[in-house]
Amino acid sequence: MRVKSFNCQVEYLPQRRKDLINAVIPLLLELLVLVVLGSQFGLNWAVDRTGKWQELEYPSPAYPAFACGSGYVISKDIVEWLASNSERLKIYQGEDVSMGIWMAAIGPKRYQDSLWLCEKTCESGMLSSPQYSPQELTDLWRLKELCGDPCKCEDS
Repeated sequence: MRVKSFNCQVEYLPQRRKDLINAVIPLLLELLVLVVLGSQFGLNWAVDRTGKWQELEYPSPAYPAFACGSGYVISKDIVEWLASNSERLKIYQGEDVSMGIWMAAIGPKRYQDSLWLCEKTCESGMLSSPQYSPQELTDLWRLKELCGDPCKCEDS
C-alpha cells in the first residue's frame, strides 16, 4: 500500500455546485490513502475480562489504539484492505476495538479529534458522543437548534 502526504489550501469556493464538485473530488481522492481520521482514540485501554465489554480471546492486557465513541472515518485504502482480508480478520467484542487491532497490523495515520467523544458527555462543538438514547439525541438537537449549543441554553 502507498502512503502519501498531501497539503492543500482552498483559496476560493466556486459558485456553482458542479464546479465545486469538480474542484473538490480530486482533492478528496488524494486524501483517501491509508488514513483513519475524524475520531478520538482510546490509548492503552485495559481489556475488560468481565462485564458488558468482556473480551476473553484477545491475549494482551491492553488494546492497541482504537477509534472510540460513536463514529470514525476511514480511507478508501483501508476499506479495500478490510474487504480483501475480511475472511481472515478475527472479530472481537466490539467493532471499534476490532478495527484498532486490525489497524495495528498496517499502521495507518491517525488524526485525533477531541470533538469525537469517547464517553457519554456533552461539549458545545462535539461531532459525536456515544450511548445517548434516541430521546436524549432529540433533546440535544432541540437545544442546539434553539440556543446554538446542544448542552445548555444561556439565560438572558
